[in-house]
Amino acid sequence: YTSTGIKYLKHLDRIEKYSNDPMHFLIIATSDGKPVGYIWIQNYGSHLRVGHSTARLHDVFVLENFRGQGIATELFNRGKRWCNQTGVKYLQWQADKDAVAFYRKLGLEGDTKSDLVEHPFYEIEFNTLND
Repeated sequence: YTSTGIKYLKHLDRIEKYSNDPMHFLIIATSDGKPVGYIWIQNYGSHLRVGHSTARLHDVFVLENFRGQGIATELFNRGKRWCNQTGVKYLQWQADKDAVAFYRKLGLEGDTKSDLVEHPFYEIEFNTLND
């Protein structure tokens, strides 16, 4: 987000599209009416053979000067609730190594085997969580 809003407005059409699509969860955190963070999850739908849904966490992002205030945690928890409420069995994502501490704070450990050291893989199975 820039002070002119140009960067934000550039993506407004995609934001609107995904916000209105029931297979996507996209919410934006704001402060004083300006976007400061967002989460975007996409449900890929039912798997052909096993029938359960898997969703992908594309982004959890909070502007640097708003970090440490619980915004990302709240966004992440809302995303988990959406997955649970919409019947998603697995939420999967790969994270940047700079985000490992955030996920660890949430009690999550990523798989860093083989080529995943720089971008650990995470997965939550919802039938085992008490969300």
